[in-house]
Amino acid sequence: MRAIEENYGSVLVKAGINGYEYLDKIVQMPFVIPFANRRDIGNYIDSLIWSKEEKEQVEAKFALKEEQDLDSDEPIREVKKEESPAEQRKSASTPTEKPVSQARTESVPVTFTKPEREALKRCVDDIIENPRKIKRIVNIYRFVRLLFPPNFQEHEKIIRWILLTEQWPLHTAWILEEVENDYERKGQLSNNQNATILDVYRQIKKDLYSDVMDDLMTIDADPVAFSQFIRKRPTFTVQEIYYLLYPLTFNLNPAVRSEISKYKARMAENYIETQEQQQATIENAA
Repeated sequence: MRAIEENYGSVLVKAGINGYEYLDKIVQMPFVIPFANRRDIGNYIDSLIWSKEEKEQVEAKFALKEEQDLDSDEPIREVKKEESPAEQRKSASTPTEKPVSQARTESVPVTFTKPEREALKRCVDDIIENPRKIKRIVNIYRFVRLLFPPNFQEHEKIIRWILLTEQWPLHTAWILEEVENDYERKGQLSNNQNATILDVYRQIKKDLYSDVMDDLMTIDADPVAFSQFIRKRPTFTVQEIYYLLYPLTFNLNPAVRSEISKYKARMAENYIETQEQQQATIENAA
């Protein structure tokens, strides 16, 4: 609608209609795509974290189980469509079930470990209803996990950080800028082991929501949802952001941080200019 009004502005004005009315005359069968519910999002994420080989192994396992059930007098266990492969294995497993061949099971590569799958599922409620964004988040995690140290267990924290950077890039860029600068000047945040992302947010909030940032704010999801998100556990500490999460943040658009740096440079120049004017006023008065 905005694109139509931008390109045909004068024509629409003369016709006395807006972009919505223009499109309404062209599109004779309007429809609205409904928002996905949380179960649908969870199922979609589940479909992304299973490799093709794993799915084939599970399908082969249940095909074998159905053949065994048909040859017996026991009732066939019904498998719900919305169940994940992991849940299906658990619900279909019985004491009398014949195991799948060891060779077949060991030949299947595990894309995500069980703790990783569980961590992704716990984050479902905080993911926006956008299939492209969801797939992007999962794909980013695929790469980030390759950088983990041995025996790494903070899967949920990493996933939540990826959600933060993808859904609120401007907010995250401001947080990283503040944390990085604070460590360089050895400020209060870096010297306080108990400092959290909430403390950083309180410091940047005024600049983040300034009029200059209005145009960039459109790239972020709901700011209220951001405020709620950073208050949930597990909480990000400032030290974690600097030493763990900051090195893993390679998906953040550098153009966003560039705009923040320009803004802070202008603010610094204005501050210096104001100080010089005040000093000149004092000297003239003397």
